[in-house]
Amino acid sequence: MIGSLLLTGFLISQFIEQRTYDQIELRANNIADVVSLSELISRELATRNEDNKIQAYAEVIRKETGVDFVVVLDMDRLRQSHPNPSLVGETFQGNDEEAVLQGENYVSIGEGSLGFSLRSFSPIFYDETQVGAVAVGILLDEVEREVRIGHIIIITGLLIGLLAGIIGAYILGRKIKRIMFGLEPDEIAKILGERNSLIQSVKEGIIAINKDGTVSLVNSEAYTLLKKTGFKDNPVGEDIEKVLPRSRLKTVLHSGKRELDEEFSFPEVSILVNRVPIMVKGEIIGAVATFRDKTEVQRLAEELTGVKTYAEALRAKSHEFKNKLQVIMAMLHLESYDELKHYMKKEITDHDQELEFIKKKIYDPVIAAVLTGKLSYARENGVKMILSDETYVPESKTPEIAHKLVSIIGNLVDNAIEANSDEIYVELVYEHFEMEIVVSDNGTGIPDEIHNRVLERGITTKGEHRGFGLPIVNSNIQSMDGTISIRSSEEGTSFYVKIPYVVKEDQHDSYTNR
Repeated sequence: MIGSLLLTGFLISQFIEQRTYDQIELRANNIADVVSLSELISRELATRNEDNKIQAYAEVIRKETGVDFVVVLDMDRLRQSHPNPSLVGETFQGNDEEAVLQGENYVSIGEGSLGFSLRSFSPIFYDETQVGAVAVGILLDEVEREVRIGHIIIITGLLIGLLAGIIGAYILGRKIKRIMFGLEPDEIAKILGERNSLIQSVKEGIIAINKDGTVSLVNSEAYTLLKKTGFKDNPVGEDIEKVLPRSRLKTVLHSGKRELDEEFSFPEVSILVNRVPIMVKGEIIGAVATFRDKTEVQRLAEELTGVKTYAEALRAKSHEFKNKLQVIMAMLHLESYDELKHYMKKEITDHDQELEFIKKKIYDPVIAAVLTGKLSYARENGVKMILSDETYVPESKTPEIAHKLVSIIGNLVDNAIEANSDEIYVELVYEHFEMEIVVSDNGTGIPDEIHNRVLERGITTKGEHRGFGLPIVNSNIQSMDGTISIRSSEEGTSFYVKIPYVVKEDQHDSYTNR
């Protein structure tokens, strides 16, 4: 046991040491990225102002983040900031800055004016031209001090664990000898360890009751969800009706029938529940419920939908560009230079007009990017996508709203493109603190038998593993206190969405004067 603890302690120590270095490196990288993206720093380097703004800014960052130095240098390797003001204007030391002046990001260990340090380099650009770089460093003495603290904690924990293990083993051994039930101690320990590890490691909450309806087991995830429902005490030993009055576990206990994938709602949380009886030798001795927070499932679905929307937009844009390059190469090969000139002029004009229209109408960059991608995606699928002249989208005061709009717009547009239509119409209009979204297609319409259920999960005409987009749209709209209505016929389908929308303060003038 001692050997195992020592080996474990060594492995944990190595892990903590590497983790400490990784965290410090990540911290330095993040700070370097923040400084490199600062408009003040890039502008001051580009204009070569000597008003000490760079020094003041770098010192504020250094003191707030706790790093040992934030050194900004220009392309001549001259320091523009340093913890020691007298070294400002001097040449940077360390001989490891060459790569960052070539536009690279990296981490190195070098010796400077303050000693050996772990330093993260990041280039600084102004109008796409590199004007300098920043080095954020933490002295190796500080790094080693944090590693030593980690080692001390590990050793202390191992010693306490060893002592507790010896005492616990002695007490447990005496007890096991009295209640062995024909099993060897190692067998009992193995069964108990596997059971507890399995129960506590699963992401789903687990509640089990015995045949009397008394709670016999609750894992940590279940306890977390129970606290959201308002139950704060230890539920083990309590009647299930007191813990979860509408759990239906007693019903399963008496009927012996399983109940799967049912939604169970409370004022503060909504969960998905599976309930099954526990049977031993044909006799029901209890029941168990497994459940998961529906909001977490919804959040994961929304994240995946958002990632898919961005990925499809990028893929469509890349595919469209590739096709145009192939046309250009073919014209060059055929020496059709006049036709090539007209083709390129038309493509550039169309592209510029499209971007200019979106730029004038849509001030939120995330939504503008997604719509640009969807235009390409529609063209790729042979569908004409019309963006209304009335479209106007100011930038939202809260970025979360923009990301939810991306999910709503992306799913509605995808749904319209896949509706066997050759033309879709999209309109986004902000007016009086409200955003109205209209997405229409001239496809085959929604079948009557699912028209009233199309916003439910899994309801679709597109085959298995589909039918999740519109429920996510509906969930996002409800979370923003919005509304959605649907009109569908054999001539096509239209979705009408209205949600509250608060714009940034600096967007009000553009709305008033548009």
